[in-house]
Amino acid sequence: PTRRTPISYAVFCLKKVRLDPGLRSLAATPRVMRQAVQPPVDLPSRSDGEAATTEAAAAATEAAATGRVHVLRWEAQREGGLGAMLAPPALHTACQEGQTRYVRELLALGADPDALDDAGETALFYACEYGHAGCAALLLAHDGGGEEHAPIALRAACRRGHLACAELLLPLVAPRHHDVALRKAAENGAVHVVDHLLRRLLAVEPDAARGLLPSALFSACLYGSDACVRLLLQHCEPGHRELITACEDGYTLCAEALLAHGAARSELNGDEGALEVACAAEKGRLKMSDTLRQVAEALGLAERLA
Repeated sequence: PTRRTPISYAVFCLKKVRLDPGLRSLAATPRVMRQAVQPPVDLPSRSDGEAATTEAAAAATEAAATGRVHVLRWEAQREGGLGAMLAPPALHTACQEGQTRYVRELLALGADPDALDDAGETALFYACEYGHAGCAALLLAHDGGGEEHAPIALRAACRRGHLACAELLLPLVAPRHHDVALRKAAENGAVHVVDHLLRRLLAVEPDAARGLLPSALFSACLYGSDACVRLLLQHCEPGHRELITACEDGYTLCAEALLAHGAARSELNGDEGALEVACAAEKGRLKMSDTLRQVAEALGLAERLA
């Protein structure tokens, strides 16, 4: 076939649209015009019963994943064709893939922002889980989330380190849920999220925030998030439990940060002073054991660790 130049292809598209009245409403932009010339997908006939419904749902999911808005508009013009496009998997898939334009179209056509998929999750959860703040903002603007689903989405955003999504949800979530959000961010090493949560909590509720820090510090030590450990130690004192946990799991950087903030001074001098070294040696953490012995010697407590 003859290769078309951009100008000849534009003329070809205009002729097609002029001849077919059904395509005129879709020709709002050149991009939509080009897409409208060829049928976007094989749309199933509505007389096939259950098979057609399954195929329509698959087509809707595929269109949502790729952000093909023209498929949604095409289907909206067919009798009974909009139902499959507005079913929960389509909106969830679009939010997971970050298709902001497609999400806006679905919500404008009446999609339920709080609908649950087969896993029992909302579209807001997927938007926050994958860090698509634009999709999350659209859902929240349409009253998505609510008191029940917003905390779950906040935990997902903090766990994955998506600060933009967390900032959208924090004003909507009750303070009692901030503890879990802070722990999730700390145990996954999301330092920037931990820093933002700390600043916000200390500014709004300083007393309550200080009560949340020990559990967040323990979570950071449990999963070896040394950067979060150093950040949290700026606002709280280390305890016996955190040092034991770091020694058992061999997180040397976490243990060194705890020791630098005086963990050994209060713990190695107690009745269970040698417990950290014993745990480290038992787990085969020889480097950790040597580090603790050096600290004990510097403090004049080496005889307790013999």
